[in-house]
Amino acid sequence: MHQIRIGIKQAKIALGDKNRLVGFCFALKIKFLFRASDLHFRSTNQAAKVMGYNKKDFKQYLDLSVKFGYCRIETNKFGVKRIIANRLYDSFQYSYKTRRCEITKLTLPQLRSLLCDVVVSNKINVIEDVSNTHCRAVNGNTIKSVRSAKKTEARMLERPFNEKYTSYSYTSMMKDTCSTRYQVGKTIKKLVKSGAVKKIVQCTEVGIDACACTNNWHYYDAFGNLIIISAKYRKGQLRCANKYKVLKSQVSKSKSGTNPKIIERKMKWVKNRT
Repeated sequence: MHQIRIGIKQAKIALGDKNRLVGFCFALKIKFLFRASDLHFRSTNQAAKVMGYNKKDFKQYLDLSVKFGYCRIETNKFGVKRIIANRLYDSFQYSYKTRRCEITKLTLPQLRSLLCDVVVSNKINVIEDVSNTHCRAVNGNTIKSVRSAKKTEARMLERPFNEKYTSYSYTSMMKDTCSTRYQVGKTIKKLVKSGAVKKIVQCTEVGIDACACTNNWHYYDAFGNLIIISAKYRKGQLRCANKYKVLKSQVSKSKSGTNPKIIERKMKWVKNRT
């Protein structure tokens, strides 16, 4: 299995709890290391050495992973134990598709950073979908397409559409991923550098007399907004939340598994033609 799927919902839940995050990352590391997503071992020391942990940490991480249902332990008739990493996504729900070569070091911070990439990438996809749907609802070619887009938009949004829905601030990212501003900035830089996302900086000119300004300067106003004064252009700018455009999406739905409705439809199709 060259490709590994990580569920968006599962990643969000794991980032919200420290112990759950450790268990999730342990199972994810097994998936990255072993193609069959399982580890055969006879002793705990042997397994800990293969995974790159000491015995104490290995037992702690394994217990947490089993506790939250990310891993399970099986023993065959010869007494050989096997740690199996369970599926980390739900069928027919959105998940992030990655490859084994995407990260080089399988440490806990690196795996956590990958989960941040998963959540942020998904949110950018959602924002772009909302923006495109609203555009179709306003500038549709036919009445049917406009009505369809308006119904979709109503299901997507709890409140009427606002221009704020098209941007994604660092504060929102920090809230979604339970991370610091430094970690969020690192995530965005990585996504932009990989070519998955394009960053669009938004600035609005404000009425500040900057004619006498000789150096670049910035400050925060009473509402917490960042004001940037440019010495080159002699203007003051209000820094707004950035927009992002998806260039290469790794978020998709997994169609593996069994869907009762599809099976019933196929059975009816076969029955009608036999």
